[in-house]
Amino acid sequence: MSAVQNRHIEIVKLLLSKGANVNQKHQMGLTALHVAAFNGHSTVVRYLIEHGAAIDSANNAGCTPLLCATEKGEIATVKLLLEKGANLRLRLGDGSTALLLASYNGHLEVAKLLIEMGASIDLQHSDGNTALGIACDQGHVEIVKILLENGARVDIINNAGATPLTASSSKGYAKIVAMLAGKRTDVDNNPLSG
Repeated sequence: MSAVQNRHIEIVKLLLSKGANVNQKHQMGLTALHVAAFNGHSTVVRYLIEHGAAIDSANNAGCTPLLCATEKGEIATVKLLLEKGANLRLRLGDGSTALLLASYNGHLEVAKLLIEMGASIDLQHSDGNTALGIACDQGHVEIVKILLENGARVDIINNAGATPLTASSSKGYAKIVAMLAGKRTDVDNNPLSG
C-alpha cells in the first residue's frame, strides 16, 4: 500500500509480478486502487486497472475509487476512471454521488466532467440536498452557474425545508441569489417571507 501511496510504480509492478493480490482490502476496506485514486496517481491507477483492479470496489463507507478521486478534485484520475468504466451512479452510505462531492468541495472542472459524462444533476443526498443546493450552501458560484446551465432544478426542497435560494440567501451569497432570482421556485419557500 505504501508503494502505491508514494507513487513507486516500479515497486507496484514488482509486487504484482510476484503474486500480490491487486484487490486486497486493507484498513477500512481500502484497496490499492482507492489509495492511488485518492492521491491522484493516475499512472498507478491505470496500471492497477490494467492488472485486474476492481474499478468499483467500495470501502467500508461505500467509497469507490471514483468517489475518492472526486472528493479530492483529482480531475485526471476522475477522467481516467470514467474512461475505464467506473460507475458514475454509485453512492456513499450517506447518499453522496460524485457530483454531490464535487459540488460540496468546489471542484469545478470535476463537476463539469461528471455532467458531461452523464451524472444525474438532481439526485439527492440523504439530507435532501441536490448538487445545486450544496453548491449554493457552500458559495461555489461557478458550480452553481454550470449546474443551472445544465438544467438543475431550483425548486427541490431539502430535509430542513430549504431550497437552493433559501440556502444561498441565508448565507449572504448575493451573486448566487442573483443567479437564482427569476428562476422558477416554490413561492412558499421565498426567503423574504416570514
